[in-house]
Amino acid sequence: GAAHLNAKLILAQMIKESGFGVSGLSASHNNFGGLKASDAQIKAWSTGKTPQGREDIAGWVSMGTTEDFKTEKEYLAFVKAEKKKGNKSYLTKSVVNGQEVWTANLGQPFLTFETAQKGIDHQVRWWSKFGGIKEGDDAKEQIKKIQNAGYATSVGYRDSIINNYYTPIVTP
Repeated sequence: GAAHLNAKLILAQMIKESGFGVSGLSASHNNFGGLKASDAQIKAWSTGKTPQGREDIAGWVSMGTTEDFKTEKEYLAFVKAEKKKGNKSYLTKSVVNGQEVWTANLGQPFLTFETAQKGIDHQVRWWSKFGGIKEGDDAKEQIKKIQNAGYATSVGYRDSIINNYYTPIVTP
């Protein structure tokens, strides 16, 4: 269940992913967490079917994104898998905090939702189902588990979420 999830941490993650709710994905498609569509979901929708158990999802949209990798080997494996799907990626290599980072820039399939509530509910379900979060896990452990479950590859992702978590939200 979702009872042991940290609501403030989920909000901090959605702030990061959606740019405080103003990104194109969140504003136009009610996806505040950057949730991607799976290959199986896309295949079902392309045949006119709704993936079983996914009636809350309206569909998917391709949008630009980046994926970071700590080694060239990881990057090349990702590019190979994306090529099989017909996706092109463009490489950027940089150094972040003294570590080489390979970044793939490409279009990816993101989930769309009819309403903001459906998007938020789906985000909470994702954390509950795939995060491996247990009662008693603190904020840092929860976001670490979410990233380890494959949620984000961005270097500095965890630190950014934790910063959002501990920074008070001030409104004018």
